[in-house]
Amino acid sequence: LRNALVQTAARFNIDLNFVNELPNGTVEVQGGSSEPARVFQLLSMLEAKQAVKILDVDIARSSDDPGKVRFQATLSN
Repeated sequence: LRNALVQTAARFNIDLNFVNELPNGTVEVQGGSSEPARVFQLLSMLEAKQAVKILDVDIARSSDDPGKVRFQATLSN
């Protein structure tokens, strides 16, 4: 799951500030400032191509660039 996340994020040019794989198999992730469309493409691709379940996601406008967003998510297989 972690590898799929890192590879897919790189494909969409999204910096991951934090990736934490938990003992229960879930992964917590925080993404850096990115274009909103890229974040949604990343999440969609993870679900469709990697069979990743998005358990929780929070997307907020980036404080340093109002045209971009940051996100936090909890993912599972």
